[in-house]
Formats: sequence, structure tokens, C-alpha cells
Amino acid sequence: MVEVTNESHDNPAKHQYVVTLDDVTEDAMACTCPHHVHRSAFYKPMAAVKDATADGLLDAVPADDDDENDGPRITGPHVRQDTYGNVDHHYWRCEQCGAETTDKRALDNCC
Repeated sequence: MVEVTNESHDNPAKHQYVVTLDDVTEDAMACTCPHHVHRSAFYKPMAAVKDATADGLLDAVPADDDDENDGPRITGPHVRQDTYGNVDHHYWRCEQCGAETTDKRALDNCC
């Protein structure tokens, strides 16, 4: 996971996103930005992370959400589809309490 802030906005704090990388290939898989969540679009935050990884400016490390005894507490990104079968959004789930969200950070202290 990589946190990205778009500094070009008047209020950069409202434009912070989390890009999830594939643990093996380090390719950007998902992002919490609206363009990816609602349209599954490969958009600016994902491109920025891809460029930084390719240029050697970013060392990507796997996220460590695993509990030694019972596997990952937070799983995802999962894909939810609309009634027509189109990808509607990506989300993460807390396997302990069942909470689901499009922003994985919201599950950090859920249970």
C-alpha cells in the first residue's frame, strides 16, 4: 500500500488516496480515488505510483495484515458489480466483524 497526496488541489488533505500494489509484480491494482472506485479507471494516483516504482523512487513492500493464527483480518480489494454486471466499486472487508468500506484505512480500528 502506498499513500498518495495530490498537492495540486487547494486542499491537498482532501485528496489523499491509498494505492494497493500486487505483492509480486508491484503493479498498481486498486486505488481509493473516486475515478478508480466508481469507474475502475487507472488514474493519476495509480500512474504516479507506477512511475515512481519504475524509476526506483519507491520501494514497495508487502502489507502485513496477517495475524499469525487466523489469516488476514482485512481482505480485498473485492469487486462489487451493479445489476448489469458492470464493476460498480472495489471494497475491503474486516473478516472479524464483517464491516465493508471503499477506504481500507477505515478498517484499521474497527474491532
